[in-house]
Amino acid sequence: MTLLAVAGLGAIAAYAQGGGTGGGTGLGGQRDSTRPNDVTARAFQPAIGAPGAFMKVSWGRPRNVPSNYLLGYVVRRNSFSLGQTVVGGIFGDVRSFFDSEAGRTVSAYDGDPASDDAGAPADFTVTGIVPGQFFGYQVTAAYINGLQDRDNDGQPDVDAQFMSPLSSNSGYVMAVSAPTIVAINGSSGSGQQVDTSEIQVDWQQSPGTDTYVLWVSKTPNFKNHVEIKLGRAVPVDLGGDSIVSKVVNASSKKLRGATSLFLAVGGRRSGDPKPVPFGAMFSGPVAVQVLTTPPPPPGGGGGGGGGSGPPPPP
Repeated sequence: MTLLAVAGLGAIAAYAQGGGTGGGTGLGGQRDSTRPNDVTARAFQPAIGAPGAFMKVSWGRPRNVPSNYLLGYVVRRNSFSLGQTVVGGIFGDVRSFFDSEAGRTVSAYDGDPASDDAGAPADFTVTGIVPGQFFGYQVTAAYINGLQDRDNDGQPDVDAQFMSPLSSNSGYVMAVSAPTIVAINGSSGSGQQVDTSEIQVDWQQSPGTDTYVLWVSKTPNFKNHVEIKLGRAVPVDLGGDSIVSKVVNASSKKLRGATSLFLAVGGRRSGDPKPVPFGAMFSGPVAVQVLTTPPPPPGGGGGGGGGSGPPPPP
C-alpha cells in the first residue's frame, strides 16, 4: 500500500487554509460519515517541567461506524518538510494520540484512505516533531463493514474490512517546548533570597514561543498558584533574544506567610490554542527563600521608653 504524498508547498498551503474542526476537508479529506470527525491538535506537556515537545491529537468516532465495528485508527501528520506520513496506529476505539520529538517505529493498518481494503497492521518508521515547526493531523478509521454495498451486488458487503476517507484537518499547530529559568535576581540555581515585591526572572526562550507567564506557588506541584503575565517577546527563531528578563511583583495574599516559594515560567505561541493541560509549556520549578522583615526593637526603636537611667546633668 502507498501513503498519500503532498506535492509541494502549494498543497500544504491549501490544506492549512481548510480550517480546523468543521472546516475544509484537508489533504484528500472527503465528507463521509465513516470517517473520524472533530480532529483537534494541541501542544501538550505531561507534567510541570517535563522536557521536550508533545502534541495531543483527539477526534470523534465516525458517526456511522459502531464502536464494536472499529478495528482501529491511523494518525497521519502533515508538515511542510515531509508532506503527509503515518505517525500513529491505534487499535480499538481509542480516540486520542500523543506525538513527540522521539523517532520511533509504530504499527498501524496500511490500507489507503477511502479504500475497500483496510490492509493489515504494518510497521512505519516515524520522525519526531521539531519545536518551532508547524504540524497538522488527519485520521482514518479501519473498520468492519456493516451495511455498505460497494460491489453493487445488491447485498451488504458483510465482514469486509474498509478504510475510511481522511478526516478533516486539525489545523496547523506549532510544536513548542518549555522555556528554562536561567537566573533569579541575577543568580542561577535555587535558594536565592528574594523580596517578593521585586523579583527579577531571566529565562531562555524556546523556539516558536512568544507569550509568557510566571507561576508562583508555595508548593512545587503548583496546585495553588499565583499567575503573573510576563508579556510578549520576539521568538528566538525569528531573531529575538535568547535570554529574556522581567522584574515582577509576586506579593499576594495567597502567598502570605510563605518562607519559601517555587517559580516556573510558561511559554506558548499566541496564535495557537493554549497547550494542555496547563495553558502553557512550563519550565522546571526553581525554589527561592523569602526575605522576612525583622521585628522592631523593644520600645518602638527610638523616642525614649521611660527608662530608669540617671537624670541629665543640670
